[in-house]
Amino acid sequence: MPGVRYVGDATCVACHKTRCDTYHDHPMGRSIVPVGAVASLDEKVRAGGNAFDVQGVRYSAERRGAVLTHREVAKDATGLVVAQTEVPVSHVIGSGTHAFSYLIDHDGILTQSPLTWYTQKTAFDLSPGFATQIDKFERPIVPGCLFCHANRADPVPDSLNKYRQPIFQGFAIGCERCHGPGEWHVQERTAGKPVLGELDDTIVNPSALPPGLRDDVCSQCHLGGKERVLRRRKQAFDYRPGLPLDEFWRVFVLPTGLSNGNRVAGHVEQMGVSRCFVKSAGAMGCVSCHDPHVMPAAAKKETYYRKKCLECHAKQGCSEPRPARLAKTKGDDCTVCHMPRSESNVGHVALTDHRILRRPDPSIAAGEPDPSVAARRLVPFGRDSFDDRDPELTRDRAVALVNRARHQSESVRIEIARATLADLDRTVRAHPDDLPARECLGVSLAWAGNLEASLAECEATLARAPKREQVLSDAGLTAQRLGLGEKSLGYWRRALEINPSSSRYRYEVANALAAGGNWPAAVAECRKVLDANGGHIPSRLLIMQFHWLNGAKDSARAEFVAILALHPPNETFLRTRFAEILR
Repeated sequence: MPGVRYVGDATCVACHKTRCDTYHDHPMGRSIVPVGAVASLDEKVRAGGNAFDVQGVRYSAERRGAVLTHREVAKDATGLVVAQTEVPVSHVIGSGTHAFSYLIDHDGILTQSPLTWYTQKTAFDLSPGFATQIDKFERPIVPGCLFCHANRADPVPDSLNKYRQPIFQGFAIGCERCHGPGEWHVQERTAGKPVLGELDDTIVNPSALPPGLRDDVCSQCHLGGKERVLRRRKQAFDYRPGLPLDEFWRVFVLPTGLSNGNRVAGHVEQMGVSRCFVKSAGAMGCVSCHDPHVMPAAAKKETYYRKKCLECHAKQGCSEPRPARLAKTKGDDCTVCHMPRSESNVGHVALTDHRILRRPDPSIAAGEPDPSVAARRLVPFGRDSFDDRDPELTRDRAVALVNRARHQSESVRIEIARATLADLDRTVRAHPDDLPARECLGVSLAWAGNLEASLAECEATLARAPKREQVLSDAGLTAQRLGLGEKSLGYWRRALEINPSSSRYRYEVANALAAGGNWPAAVAECRKVLDANGGHIPSRLLIMQFHWLNGAKDSARAEFVAILALHPPNETFLRTRFAEILR
């Protein structure tokens, strides 16, 4: 029912205490908490031994009173500290089943720390995808991240990772994320009104929904896909259980057979192609095997999941003789053979294969296809083809392709520009207020080499949303490529006003100032960056160039030594390019 409000888990406990207690021991009930609430992990931090090195750069976690800090330290060949960053972390994200990662709160602007605790490895290491990340403490936590890891949050419109206070309305995934807002239900039940019919229609019972809508309740978080795109005029937390998920989020995947990788959040895709699921004609779903309210104890898992398998396979059991099965698993665990654990796209984490294959082939390597092959091969989940006669689907796919290509090579971006320009242009002309599509059109035009048109599209978007952060960034880069230094500086300053903690934006301001000849102001901005983020290599490079241009060779050399101690991804190129400084 539209307008029904959320009431929070504390209200649910009054009538459903047992369910609530077991649920809050479930991984979903522990998806995010304030940093001081994970006592077991805190003990590991206090005990020390949590430091690790990556290419000579040391990372560590340290508790100081009530504050947990994460640190990055780089030393030169003599052992002298030449770059250091130390940041307090605010929240632990993840249940700890596989890992704990950490959030940093810059007055409502959320970023991710480079340190993650890996449960299977029982050690800290770099967070997934951070090996080549330059701004190690500044990966944005966008609303799509919190949608799957937190109960509810209130993003500031048009920002990338800024949230209104209080950021979280309930930390971990709560009861109402699966059952829908509970205001009406609470009013009816506390008033003593009878339940009319077999089911209580004042609250959503996922198990009573039609198969597709039932599975959507789980898919809202567990169907990751290659790209998830918000439908036109929808916001991240608009979805409510009982409604079709694809009215809010369009999830794009690779066609069946193009990817066999075992990815985090890929279990729904895997189950969708399993013979068990297909043959069940809707009878089988996530909750057929997983109780969302109770996590079986580790000692009982084998028995628990074997019983689930036998509910369908009791008559036609395993063809493998029991002695042979027991040689592989003491508990006669079906999943050992049919849902084996393998490495995922997240380091140190092994996940079960939800394709439920009769005879899994371990020789098939998990992984991603060549980006040049897969660049345009996105289809909506549940389909193996793309219908370009549907304008809404065409729009969503074009947005997905552009967003995905932001992280891919230049050649892929050019290909995506060719594939999406006409569709995005058609969408924007029909829906001028569709800001995500306008944003992608501006980017696609730039990738196609039409920089003037790209900047004009950015301006048209900013005329409607002056604080649209991603577009300010895109416009800053495009104006810079066009040689419009003052315009570029203006865009970056506007972006920095939105996110004053961004090293990237402050550096771009400095870079534009340097390009305009105002080196003292540029260096001052870079030093502000390094005060908060000592490992920011671009800022150190700019300061190094300033010293070198002004004949301060020793100062330039000191900055370059610090840069090399941080082992940037392009270290070989930098050593060649600036070899003279080391002489």
